[in-house]
Amino acid sequence: MEIITYKVTKDIVITKDTQFNDLQCENVTVAENIITRIYGIINQDLIVEKNAIVYLHGKVLGEIINNGGTVYGFGPSGKITTY
Repeated sequence: MEIITYKVTKDIVITKDTQFNDLQCENVTVAENIITRIYGIINQDLIVEKNAIVYLHGKVLGEIINNGGTVYGFGPSGKITTY
């Protein structure tokens, strides 16, 4: 798993197993079959695709849209929608 220690502030699509230690972005999409650990704040939406796993240590101010993945939350979040 790659570890990103610098601040990330833009919209991102996560396509490989990654840990973000200072995420402060708008929208995050986690691709299929990816494992990610997020520390920080997502100002809009978190989209989790099929078979993805997200360990969320922080806050989602928008929605969590779960399209068949797994989200473990360790902090406050917005509305959670599962498809």
